[in-house]
Amino acid sequence: MKKVLLGTTAIAVAGFVAGSAATANAADPISVGINGYWKNAMAMINEDNDDGNLSDARNSHAVGHDVEMTLSGSTTLDNGLTVGFSAQLEGNGESTDSEAFDEAHMYISGAFGSLEVGKVESARQRNGVTFGGGAASNFGVNSPFFIFGNGGGNLFTRTNDDGIGDDDNFKIRYALPSFNGLNLAVSYAPNDTGDQQYGGNTIDVAGGVQNNFAVGANYTADFGGGSVTIRSGFESYVLERCNASAATQTCNDNPESVNLGGAVTFGSVTIAMDTLSTSQVTQDTNGNDRERNDHHVGASYNLGNGTSISLGWGHSEVENTDLSTDELDLYELAASYVLGPGIDVQAALRSGEFDDETAGDNNDNSWTSILIGTSIGF
Repeated sequence: MKKVLLGTTAIAVAGFVAGSAATANAADPISVGINGYWKNAMAMINEDNDDGNLSDARNSHAVGHDVEMTLSGSTTLDNGLTVGFSAQLEGNGESTDSEAFDEAHMYISGAFGSLEVGKVESARQRNGVTFGGGAASNFGVNSPFFIFGNGGGNLFTRTNDDGIGDDDNFKIRYALPSFNGLNLAVSYAPNDTGDQQYGGNTIDVAGGVQNNFAVGANYTADFGGGSVTIRSGFESYVLERCNASAATQTCNDNPESVNLGGAVTFGSVTIAMDTLSTSQVTQDTNGNDRERNDHHVGASYNLGNGTSISLGWGHSEVENTDLSTDELDLYELAASYVLGPGIDVQAALRSGEFDDETAGDNNDNSWTSILIGTSIGF
């Protein structure tokens, strides 16, 4: 790990020095632009849990939105290096702290590859594959937005963010130049925070993680009338301090996650699948590592004239500290229609089934929701 850190740091320093030295030779100054999206959605929900508790005082309809704007700019220097930045501004309400920048980083790219420094997703996440919302970008069984249904502690199928640490913690990420469809990248974050320049190094906290290392790879090959993509990734952490007392070890000191996925496109049809296996921080009562496994399969079809449809299934299993396993299944049929450039309307029919096996809990739930939304991209 020390060799990796030293090597990554050397690359970062070299990149910054090269960027600084070449600034005076820039053909054009950095020009800044803005893009992003604005998504709205509403749902009509029918929930019917086994114990009758979850549906008490729950609305049968709901609305929501997701807004993101990205400031970005770049320039190409006379020596061939490209220097730029990207900063995402979330607009989903002050209660979620989304008035501040979410992901924000600068980068230097050239024949050596690409070096990014800032609040970015890990190399595993960036190179991972997810089916997303299928035909409807607002929805999808593995999307953390517009859930509109109670899946207990699972909420949605998770095949990208492993939930162990802050996926936008401050990182250094380096991607090798693409070679014949093969892309490789590595990333490292000292700990689970954004910036540390104020107050110096933070102290270890219970349940916190550090030494976040990730590697990701993907490969795409074209064939007659279509293409195939295979992607995989690995991410590891070091636990700063266990939640339990020093005399009792109830934590996994080295949680990690592995994902594997692929997609095949032929003509107007795309079929994709992905899986994520994560070892949790807290162990079970026998001192064994708890696992969470998420799987997703989806297919979409472009009918032409701006219309697409898709069908998706997601499944997650979460081991609990009492040796039980909670399970969630989601099914979704979705469709979208393009009204104009960057503007579309979407609809989905989603069904969910949550089986709560945690001792003492009675949160089993099943639901069906009708979802309608719009999406504006700019």
